[in-house]
Amino acid sequence: MDIRHYARITRKNQLSVPMEALKAVGSPPFFKIAVDGDKLVLTPAAISSLDAVHEVFRQLGLSREVIREAKAIVKRRGS
Repeated sequence: MDIRHYARITRKNQLSVPMEALKAVGSPPFFKIAVDGDKLVLTPAAISSLDAVHEVFRQLGLSREVIREAKAIVKRRGS
């Protein structure tokens, strides 16, 4: 059955998806996003543990630059 729902863009430019739509596809925590002409296509995605770590860093507000600096510090200490 083709179920249609409306999603909205929040003030923080995030897509808010109705719970019924998420439940219909198994409530996955991550989606791949593709642009098909004038459509956004969301497909449930399996995320690797490395991707999950990057997502946690993002949620904590850690930029790629901060992560690079931390890696450089750890590397210098190991030398």
